[in-house]
Amino acid sequence: MVGYGLSFKITRWVLIILLATLSACVQEKGEKDMDIHSIDWKSLQFTCTQEQNPPLDPEADIWFQQARAYEKQDNEANDAEMVRLYQQASERGHYKAMLNLAGLYVHGTGVPRNEGKALDLVEKAMQLKAPHAYYLMGVMLQQGIGVKQDKVAALSYFRKSADLGNRYGQWAIGDELRRAFARLPEPERTRGKNIGKQMLECALAQDLAEAGHALGMEYLIGKPGEQDTHTALLYFQKAAALGHKASLYRIYSMFEAGENGLNKDPGLAACYYKLLEQVRTDPSKRFPDIDTLCPLPPVPARAADSSQSEG
Repeated sequence: MVGYGLSFKITRWVLIILLATLSACVQEKGEKDMDIHSIDWKSLQFTCTQEQNPPLDPEADIWFQQARAYEKQDNEANDAEMVRLYQQASERGHYKAMLNLAGLYVHGTGVPRNEGKALDLVEKAMQLKAPHAYYLMGVMLQQGIGVKQDKVAALSYFRKSADLGNRYGQWAIGDELRRAFARLPEPERTRGKNIGKQMLECALAQDLAEAGHALGMEYLIGKPGEQDTHTALLYFQKAAALGHKASLYRIYSMFEAGENGLNKDPGLAACYYKLLEQVRTDPSKRFPDIDTLCPLPPVPARAADSSQSEG
């Protein structure tokens, strides 16, 4: 059986094992039974960085782009040529081609379904130190694709990809941290959640809309005293600008019904619903000028003063 392709020390991520079981432990034993003093804060710390990917062979990249164009056309008549070009680019060390070809083997698109070959390709991309390859290995472990399902090991790969600058890994671990630490008492609760939010901020800075939506939900449904509707709106707005349907719908519904302390604003609600309809028609739609198209109302003076005093 093909191994997990471990190319880093799993012990460095031992804290993730704690986080993977944290929610269940709290539910079963109660917060008082958790050994919060055993948390390894040094290992948990995160420094925001962007992906540094391995160089691509120029000719192999041309083959990759051609294959990708065929894949987007979604025409079975092109499948054989698409696979040939991906394979050709993969043999030249093109990590993107390896990962896309792995996806074809997972889904059986243009090739017989073969999870073992998919795993081999992801491992080869990891050997090239491609950050997204570590994330995809985490997905395979999480879902049991080509390997025995192991959600704890999956988290370790997500964390590795996050530290290498992969925005999806940052989103996965950031969301895990904010959810897991939400169940702990202070001051560990705030300290852990802040690391999670830092990861989500890093992913959002790399235009991952899902991270912006997660941050919006963090401020929208927090404990009493932590809820901040206007900060939530700002994050939903950033995600909406990137075409995130759930964020567009959330802002629409908040102004349509006057939820979370907001006044009803049918005109503004209609504006966001119009953008939502555009994304439903064209999922690639983005709104870089959303602040002009659908400007959020000014922050009430009291909320603004409170925000300034926190710094």
